[in-house]
Amino acid sequence: MVDTVKILLTDYDPKHAKLQIQPARYDSLTGAARDEHDLWEGPKGVVRGQYAMGNDGDFNVNIHPTPEWLPGMEPTQCSCNWEVPKLVNGHNFHPCTKEQIQKSFKEAEYRLRVRGIKTNIETAKFTRLDAFKNIETSEPYENYVPVLQLFKPSRMDDKEEPDGFRFSNGQHQICVYDKIEQMRKKKMEIKGLPSNVVRFEHRLIKSDKIRKGLDFDSVKDLMANLDQLKQHYERNLGKLLFKYDASDVQVMVTSEIEHDMRWFKARYNRNWFQRYMMTVGLHSLLKMVEPDVLIDVVQRVSEDRSKASRLRSEIGNLQFQIKSLSIGASSNRTVGSLYNELKNKVCPSQRELEF
Repeated sequence: MVDTVKILLTDYDPKHAKLQIQPARYDSLTGAARDEHDLWEGPKGVVRGQYAMGNDGDFNVNIHPTPEWLPGMEPTQCSCNWEVPKLVNGHNFHPCTKEQIQKSFKEAEYRLRVRGIKTNIETAKFTRLDAFKNIETSEPYENYVPVLQLFKPSRMDDKEEPDGFRFSNGQHQICVYDKIEQMRKKKMEIKGLPSNVVRFEHRLIKSDKIRKGLDFDSVKDLMANLDQLKQHYERNLGKLLFKYDASDVQVMVTSEIEHDMRWFKARYNRNWFQRYMMTVGLHSLLKMVEPDVLIDVVQRVSEDRSKASRLRSEIGNLQFQIKSLSIGASSNRTVGSLYNELKNKVCPSQRELEF
């Protein structure tokens, strides 16, 4: 369940740190340094620069000045971030067991030691903590898009992305996307994995949000309260995404369909319903085959090249209308049924009967 983490070391010794230093910028006229800071005391004196960093590919460490808006703290901070599953398994598809999560933090402590930074990682504080579930769905991802388009979590901005949806504010994010398609685009190995997987991630990206939401913020406390993280994940996704029952969803979908119909009626007047049905039908067909394939089929069946030519023209004319459709599911199941499937799998504690 744990994915990306970012921690702030509270007890560390960087005296022998082996990191890359980002030099300060200099004024070309005066030679005065800008944004230069004392980073740590090394064997040969004070190490200075804008910041210091180390990147192992799957593990990052950074020593940087403490922000001015955090008074009363040490002048510099050491933070590190990594994907917990990837650090121990080489990929981030499968969730880790408690033992694997513990191993991930021990590996992080070892990586820091190799870079000359001594620390007790159990005392480190989280500044980011992501939890996730991979939901193996009964249908392809695109069939659930009409459900995902209905999600409107309060006090969060929503953005539809190429492979999914992101809902966010300054405190946390919810990301829902086609995990297999993401892995395929990154040229990652997907052999043996389920073909239909929707990933739901809840990212806590501020230390205050972590502390207030979980009642803890240290690595040691996480290992003692993994069940609490799971409960927090289900409770918040239930409250923000799955706050409706299936009958509410049906009402929402009906409202979207009515909105579409009114748009077509205002635009096409007398022939609006014919135009609406043609657009919905074409939208469904184009989800199954490419336009050229559909045109070839029409030409073979009709034995009329002019019909195929008219269809090609019609497809071009209908692109705007197709994009304007609010609801365009290609599944034979209702949106309410698809919604319930996701809700029951993401938040089983709020399980509803399928209908």
